[in-house]
Amino acid sequence: METEIFSDTELAELTGYKARGWQRRWLEERRWHFIESRGDRPLVGRQYARMKLGVTLKLCP
Repeated sequence: METEIFSDTELAELTGYKARGWQRRWLEERRWHFIESRGDRPLVGRQYARMKLGVTLKLCP
């Protein structure tokens, strides 16, 4: 089951960076909203990312 927040791996895939500083820079340059954990990890919500990326989900009737 997916969590509501992107994993470290997913965030690295999205931004192209493993380093948190570069991830934050990528997110800020593209005006993505995110919060930071106590460990300074950028936290991006899955639903927000879908909205920003224009992904729509087809729900079965």
